[in-house]
Amino acid sequence: MKSKSTLIYLLSAIILLAILLLFENPFSKTEEKIKDELKVKKVKVLDKVSEADTSKIFISRDDGRTTATLYQVNNNWYINEEGTYAAEKITLRTIWESLSKIKQGEVVSTNPQNYERFNLGKNATNVTFYDKGGKVADEIIIGKNGPDYQSSYIRRPNKDAVLKVPGMLTYIFSRGGPNAWREREMIKQDINNVTTLNITGPDTKTKIVKLADESWEVFEPKKISAMKEKIESAVRGFSNLRAVDFEDNLNKKPLSEFGLNPPVWTISTYLKDHSSTPTLFIGKSESQDRYYAKVKDKNQLFLINKFNFNQFCQKYDYYLPTPTPLPAPTPKPSSKAESKEEKGKKKEEKEKGKEIEKEKEKKSDAIKNKPAVIAPIPKPEPVAGKEKKINETKDKEQKKKEPAETTKKVENKPAKVEITPSKTENKPPTKKEGKEN
Repeated sequence: MKSKSTLIYLLSAIILLAILLLFENPFSKTEEKIKDELKVKKVKVLDKVSEADTSKIFISRDDGRTTATLYQVNNNWYINEEGTYAAEKITLRTIWESLSKIKQGEVVSTNPQNYERFNLGKNATNVTFYDKGGKVADEIIIGKNGPDYQSSYIRRPNKDAVLKVPGMLTYIFSRGGPNAWREREMIKQDINNVTTLNITGPDTKTKIVKLADESWEVFEPKKISAMKEKIESAVRGFSNLRAVDFEDNLNKKPLSEFGLNPPVWTISTYLKDHSSTPTLFIGKSESQDRYYAKVKDKNQLFLINKFNFNQFCQKYDYYLPTPTPLPAPTPKPSSKAESKEEKGKKKEEKEKGKEIEKEKEKKSDAIKNKPAVIAPIPKPEPVAGKEKKINETKDKEQKKKEPAETTKKVENKPAKVEITPSKTENKPPTKKEGKEN
């Protein structure tokens, strides 16, 4: 009975489970939930912002390190409301090109605790866009770059969602103060369009002209071929001249204080198409590596670096070809030229001599440093012993003298001389000899 009842309970449970799976389908519901969670949510962002409708952009950071305001005046952008200091054109162009590509953002997090992961906390950059009426059109908070470095993480104030948007907004807006947004371009021209370079400076006036065969020639102060590499370096530096910094006291101080009335150097170019004749005035040095400079018809005082200054502030002979040095005369072989073996032997002898001298020095030092040896004082001998020794020494001396005296006697003894009668003595005298006698 018990086995039958358990079997009935088991069958009824299986039937109920089948009915549940048939009508409720919990697995398919879980799949839908997962798909819904995995589905990427997208939110509209910056859809009301355009360059034509924007009057200014305010950029700041929560840590207070970066603060700048860009103003649009007569369709041009400046870093001041008066419209005297131009903002960098290429940067503004990049901003509006990047913002035009952002239509919506991809939600990657909705948890405020994750803000620091995306640099959307205290190190974030705040950007506010104002319309022509001066009202806030939109505002975003920019964090770090995306993993592909072609995207950025942003969020909106009072919104929890972190959005991933295309564009390198982190790089574009993460700058310094107002001067970081300022236009540094002083002169911009096509170097291939330049036909003449004019340089006037202290005790020099140089005119360098490009010839038909693309070579360069100095025309003033005298006609002579110029070094192409140096001239093209000067033309390139002048045609793409950028400032390293700015001097904003131009209206407060006279030009003479900057060495610009009159200028120390004047550089200008002539162009093929006669489109313009850019002229640069250079004054005195502001520091060891920077010089005051002003472009003709621009009410702005710049600072250029020493590298650019040295490119085109030179006398004419700097641009002339470097003379080829004459080859050094080959030394004549000496009649008493020593072979390698002889030189080696001499070297060895010198080294040996040095070693011997060193050993001598060591020995002399050792003798000098050697402590003096004190001879022991002999004990006094008895008188009898002394007399005996004296007699012995006298006998030895006497023996030495005896052979010496005998040798002396032998030496003093007269030697025997034997005279042998010669044949001439026994001859009878001749008649002449007898007469003489």
